[in-house]
Amino acid sequence: MITNQEILIRLLMAVAFGGIIGFEREINRRPAGFRTHVLVSMGAALIMIISAYAYPNAEPTRMAAQVVSGVGFLGAGTIIFSGDKIKGLTTAASIWLCAAIGLASGAGFYFAAGAASVLALVILLVAGAVERFSEKKKYKHIRLTFHERTGLIGDIGQIAKMLNVLIKDIHMSQGDETVCMVDLVVEVPPNTSYSMLVLELSKIESVIEVV
Repeated sequence: MITNQEILIRLLMAVAFGGIIGFEREINRRPAGFRTHVLVSMGAALIMIISAYAYPNAEPTRMAAQVVSGVGFLGAGTIIFSGDKIKGLTTAASIWLCAAIGLASGAGFYFAAGAASVLALVILLVAGAVERFSEKKKYKHIRLTFHERTGLIGDIGQIAKMLNVLIKDIHMSQGDETVCMVDLVVEVPPNTSYSMLVLELSKIESVIEVV
């Protein structure tokens, strides 16, 4: 029979290992952060402990097996469809992994749980850096300063369509009473030069500056 001390150790190890992944998700402001990952990991560990020790005559893997499929519903809540893009898949996968880490901790496989947590953290950090570098190379940030008037966004859209430029994000802000700013994140195709896009945007009526 497992002791209370061993139960506490296994739950704390699940919290620690799940927290490693949860902290990375938290600092990157993902849909599920530190608390979610820690609770999933600890919950999975508790279910494993109950499965293995609360019912000695029962099959210990039966309850634990349900965690793997059941946590999928939680992960699905982090997935968001935005236009032609799907966001949150990595966070959903990290929640699923935390459940597995919790099961390993609950079973007493601390090395496996710890190794998986560290490897997951390395993958998230390295992959995140590569994605940010790739996005920086792929997308251009443009700011238009203009005298406030209606129809400007439509003019920007027409130029983007003419040059086959894909607008990924657009944000308008107020400078003062008459001057406004539009920040664009665009993907410029190979057959269109960035300088050509800037030149066409600068020709729009009431535009003061394009940087």
